[in-house]
Amino acid sequence: MADDFYDYAGMDQEYQRTVRHFPLRLAPGFEFPERAPGHAQDGVEYAPGCGTVAAYFAWIDAVEKEAIRAHDAGRHDEAHRLLLLAASWPETDVYLAYNVPGDFDWLDGLIIPALQGEFGPLRDWVGQTNIATE
Repeated sequence: MADDFYDYAGMDQEYQRTVRHFPLRLAPGFEFPERAPGHAQDGVEYAPGCGTVAAYFAWIDAVEKEAIRAHDAGRHDEAHRLLLLAASWPETDVYLAYNVPGDFDWLDGLIIPALQGEFGPLRDWVGQTNIATE
């Protein structure tokens, strides 16, 4: 394996450390998956940070979906609080270290419109038209 790269076990250890010390508030009822995504396969290498990023992706996915659920259920104050929580992600060291700026701005394209009451782009992003039963 190349220097500074991990096998799945190493990546999962990084994920576990991140989950144990996760600094942001969790969405109601959310629990991190027990293991990092992926699987042990000979020859697969993970760059440092993959386990940490996997934990943050699991977190933001849960926050986004719960915000939509709250909105759909008429719990608009809760949806707003969750969207503000999501909006705090770009201020984290992890986001700043691993996010590569591109043509799409997640905050301006999804979270800000939802904070203004337009949940369509966020709903499309999470790939759900009705997540109330998920």
